[in-house]
Amino acid sequence: MLIALFDGPPGVALVRAAAAYQDLRDGRLVRLFDTVITAPGAYYLATPAEAVPSPARDAFATWLIDEAATYRVAALGAGITS
Repeated sequence: MLIALFDGPPGVALVRAAAAYQDLRDGRLVRLFDTVITAPGAYYLATPAEAVPSPARDAFATWLIDEAATYRVAALGAGITS
């Protein structure tokens, strides 16, 4: 949990919404402003073209993509856009 980093007097932090999502959702952290700064970049799931087929790798990739989609839907529903 991100809140563990703020064990002390009240302060302010600039963090990615993905890192703070659960603490924001559960009310342990609050957004001070409605301003959102979007950061360029993305994550890519890649494997070498010559890789031998792997059911375990494919299952992991499917799980990871599903988890990312679930987070995105939940975050957008909570008004978290970056």
